[in-house]
Amino acid sequence: MSNGEPFIMDKWYNVAMNSYRGNGGGELLTRGAGIPKDSIKGRIIYESEHDQRYYIMKEIEDAKIVNPKTNDNWKFVPSSLAIPAIRRDKDLLFGNR
Repeated sequence: MSNGEPFIMDKWYNVAMNSYRGNGGGELLTRGAGIPKDSIKGRIIYESEHDQRYYIMKEIEDAKIVNPKTNDNWKFVPSSLAIPAIRRDKDLLFGNR
């Protein structure tokens, strides 16, 4: 975890995600985590008024100049499930390039 604590498979965690993923997009929750699609809405504890795109746009408008960089501080685990899911989603979004 970002605070140095170990990830515990049997523990419940609150997770922030965008509306695409939060509504089951990419099957990350359904196929990846095994959560039934009809129970996803009941797991949402907070939904913002606008989507992430809106808030990012407002920050950029206010800042005027943006110097983006990655900090590589997160990843999907286990990678044995994440890597095939990433490939599948890339094919779905961008086709076989």
